[in-house]
Amino acid sequence: MILYEHNFLMLAANYQDFRDIVHNSFNPSAPNPLIGPMSQMGIGGGLVSSPVVDVLNPNILYTLAASVTTVGAALKTGIASAKASLIPKIGVAAAVVAVVTLTYAVYQANVFINDSAAAASWAHNLRRNPPENLSDWSVYLIWENTGVQRGGYTPTVWYVGITTNITARERAHRADARFTHLGSSFEMTAITTGLTRETARVQEQALMMAFATLGVTNLINSIAPHRWGETKWQREIQRLNTLLSNI
Repeated sequence: MILYEHNFLMLAANYQDFRDIVHNSFNPSAPNPLIGPMSQMGIGGGLVSSPVVDVLNPNILYTLAASVTTVGAALKTGIASAKASLIPKIGVAAAVVAVVTLTYAVYQANVFINDSAAAASWAHNLRRNPPENLSDWSVYLIWENTGVQRGGYTPTVWYVGITTNITARERAHRADARFTHLGSSFEMTAITTGLTRETARVQEQALMMAFATLGVTNLINSIAPHRWGETKWQREIQRLNTLLSNI
């Protein structure tokens, strides 16, 4: 990725133009995947009024999991910079790094948007119908239960993990500083079980990428860096940082 000095100056002057610069650096003739409403993506990486996916093609899981070391690493770096941009002394420099890294990562992740949406829908369907008896390795979600029950709504996912002891793992997570702010809204649900460690790890990585891709795409498309200091966006940056912490 080659970016010239004037690109950074234009970033400071006009964030919207910078997204065009990044896109045109790779494929000037293609329609810009970074511009436009993300109407089916919730702020929490959930889906709003999207079709329910009952059965997921295993290839989707393997594709998303394989992207962790490339796209996932870029998303993690960008979110870490976005978080640092909230610190006054280093805010401007960190925001520049965050926008550059996240915009590039979102450009790369655009090919995974449909797969991410399908995987997230599949996971939420499993969350609503969790397995009764757990065995071997299980994949779980930590999600925020706001009590909203309206049709088409899916809650915010904060973390995807694997375990062989769901009770002990939940006890540890409830004491974890990353989740204590959720309070009574904290929910932890196993969605698949009876897996080998390798299969559980693939599902974990794939779902982590799915929820992070949807969340970061929504963040970079919808909200300019000067608004990241607002409370709800600070919280979203914190969520994405937690979600990507296993990379």
